[in-house]
Amino acid sequence: MWWYSHLPFIAVQIIAIYFYYTGSRRFYSKEERPILIYIAIGIMLDFVVMSTPMFHLPKMDETLSVPWTSILFRMHILSAMTGMVGFIAMLIYLWIKGKNHPYKKLRIFQYKFLFTSWMFGVSIALISFAFKVIFGTRIYDYF
Repeated sequence: MWWYSHLPFIAVQIIAIYFYYTGSRRFYSKEERPILIYIAIGIMLDFVVMSTPMFHLPKMDETLSVPWTSILFRMHILSAMTGMVGFIAMLIYLWIKGKNHPYKKLRIFQYKFLFTSWMFGVSIALISFAFKVIFGTRIYDYF
């Protein structure tokens, strides 16, 4: 099956969800655990998944290209990148300023907007992959 070689990347994305969620939740609730390490690991895992196209993985159909005309695909890219870039900026800021300041607005923003935005984009990609495997067609072609 064409999709077997994609499974390690799907697994890495699911692990990234765990690290982003744990780091984001801990920062939001002001826990003293290693917040920055969790967010940094999530970012690194996200970069691994983003490098997937460079591996030229097998496609369902070799004639299919990146669906840039699909609004759903653009929403996936925009929201996942907004979350990831936001987490990178936040991580750099917290490394410079320290994580033990009140940061009330930043804590709320990163948990309610950055994580939600990133998770929305990743969910679109994961649902699209499942749709391709189960139904043999791309969900992006419908939207």
